[in-house]
Parts: sequence; C-alpha cells; structure tokens
Amino acid sequence: MPPPCSSAPLRRLRTTALCGTIACAALWLFAILFHTAYTHYGSWSVGLLRGVFIVERFNPPLPRGTRLGGQTVDKPRTQCSWNPDTPIVKPSWRTSGPPMPMTSVIVPLWLPAVLAAIATVFFHRRVVATQSATCCRKCGYDTAGLAPGAPCPECGTRPRPKRDPSTWTTPERRWSRRTRAAAIACALLTLLWITTCVLSLTFVATNRLILSLSGGACVVSGYEPLSPEHTTPRLRIERDHQSVLWIPAMHTFPAGQARTPPINWVTTVPLWPLPALAAGLTLLARWRFHAADA
Repeated sequence: MPPPCSSAPLRRLRTTALCGTIACAALWLFAILFHTAYTHYGSWSVGLLRGVFIVERFNPPLPRGTRLGGQTVDKPRTQCSWNPDTPIVKPSWRTSGPPMPMTSVIVPLWLPAVLAAIATVFFHRRVVATQSATCCRKCGYDTAGLAPGAPCPECGTRPRPKRDPSTWTTPERRWSRRTRAAAIACALLTLLWITTCVLSLTFVATNRLILSLSGGACVVSGYEPLSPEHTTPRLRIERDHQSVLWIPAMHTFPAGQARTPPINWVTTVPLWPLPALAAGLTLLARWRFHAADA
C-alpha cells in the first residue's frame, strides 16, 4: 500500500476547519431565526438568540415561583420558539442589578465561523504548498511510480493534470473569470445584508416616497405629502431595531385613518436571496469551469 503524503495531517485539519465553518454558519443562522434556551432551577441559563450564544448566571439564584419567560423556575426547563430578530454583532460581558441581578456573557456565532474560515484557508494554502505533485488529491497517498493518469490504488481517484493558465481555452478562461466575479459578488452582498440587519439606511427620495435598507430588506414607503422640511433628498444612517425580514410583503393603510407619520403603504423585499443566488452562481461557475477543463 502506498504511504501517505506528508500533507495528510494538514488535509484532516483543513476538513475539520471546513466542517466547523459550515456548522458555525448554520448555527448562527438558526440562532437568528429561533430563540432556544435552557434554564437550570433559576440558577443559570444558556441559550441561542439573535445570532449569539449567551450564558447567564443569576446571583443570587431566582427564588422558586419566579416567572421567567412566561414560565416558573421551579424545575429545569427548555424552550425553543420562532423569534427572528436583528443579530447582535459584538461580544460582551455585562452585569445587571435588581430586580433580576445576573451576569451575562455573549459570544456572537459569526466570530467562530470567521475564525474557522480563516483556518480553512490557512490549512488549504499549507496543503497546496507541501503537497507533492504525485500525491492523490483526494486521500493524500503517494502515487509515485504509477503510470501517468493511473488511478490512485487507495481510493481510485484519477489525477487531474495541472496546466498553466496561459494554456487555457476560451471557455476555461471565461468560466474562471465568472467564478471569481460570482465569489466576490457573494461576499459583497453578504456584507450588505449583514450591514442592513444592524443599521438602517434611509433615503428620502421625494415628499411622497422614502427608500430604506433595514431589517435585512429593502423597504419602500409611500407617504401623504410631507412637510417642506422633510422633502429635501438626504441619506440618514442609524442603528436598526427592527426584526430581520425573511419574506416579501406589502402593507396598505386605510385612507382617512390618523397616522404619524402619514404613511399610506409599505413594501418590503428581503435581501438574503441575493447572496444566496450569488453563492449558487459561484458553485455553478466552478462546476462549469471544471467541466470545460475535463
């Protein structure tokens, strides 16, 4: 049996880091959509909410019969509810006083996801730097001495010849450029979506129409004629306190109803499909590039 290449341990570390990245990203998305918590006899609590992992220590412990989250603390309890909300992006350690004194530790789940992604890239670069040209690209076994193009005796994977980019054909060049463009677009759109989950960007277009990016969505609002001081086109950036919006919607308000501000209708279009579509296009372009290379 052929011996493993020296990059085999790095391959395992790269796979572990990649799985950690996917798991942390999925957990972060779950924590945005759901509020999950476990409370132990009113003494301490752990939970996932608003994209963070939170640990709370009650000091002193809550007395029996105290209502917490709509339930008593007479016994350990677990809760899980649908509660999409604006993600918390900063880690923190805070202490609160009466009537419910406790210490809270908040760790945003995007942080381990980013660290795991950085580790994945680091180990991948190390694998590429240390891997011999005769190593199997799937299992890492040394295929030196085999005929050119022969499959790996360990896993049966055929080697993929590495070629100079200057020798690529026109389809290969085209799909390589599209792969890079789609990956950059996915990163930028994801950053835009996260930004709109935290901040609200409002643009007053006319005295009847206001555009804004908030709650992870594009919001278009129609107003009755606003006062002159509100009709000058301007951009306003402020902290967002809305829940994350996941589905498109349109709300209208009856005419003649007293409202402040005098809004007539609101249309919301979520932004999350844009980075999801860019991620799909990245995978498609990558697959088409390898198809053109075959």
